[in-house]
Amino acid sequence: MSSTNVTTSAYVTLISSLSYGVSAMELFNPSAATMKIAIGTAGSEVDMNYYVLPGGSAFLIPLPAGHSQRVSIRAVDQTAASGLFVINCFA
Repeated sequence: MSSTNVTTSAYVTLISSLSYGVSAMELFNPSAATMKIAIGTAGSEVDMNYYVLPGGSAFLIPLPAGHSQRVSIRAVDQTAASGLFVINCFA
């Protein structure tokens, strides 16, 4: 596990390559920043049009992503410099 600030300028990789295709994800954002989730290679991310709200709530969202896809996040309103962002994937 590594530590990287999540800023408003660039996407940060959560999962570099999914081991299997997924149909939904549960996201836990303990920071004070609102986040956006995206799928795709670095520099070619596609926003999934979901805002991951701050404050520690867990959200299960329908978010299909294929095998070997990269999953990343970007802050919307401020840098997230602390907290452990957690993602659970469901096939």
